[in-house]
Amino acid sequence: MNPYLREKVHINGQWRDGESGKALEVFNPGNGKLIGTVPRCGPVDVLQAIDAAKAAFGLWSSASVDERAERLW
Repeated sequence: MNPYLREKVHINGQWRDGESGKALEVFNPGNGKLIGTVPRCGPVDVLQAIDAAKAAFGLWSSASVDERAERLW
């Protein structure tokens, strides 16, 4: 399986299961082989992610490029 695909969804700084408890299979478009699964998120997951993004926007938008890069890498 692909190490870049996660079995959990990342919302508000936490890795957790998707609301549905189900997963979607991800296939390599070049050869059609299964490369992993990702959580199938539902409406609750989406709304929680939107709320987390709105809450973080003020601090994130006022951060310098260097501060943003440090948090991402």
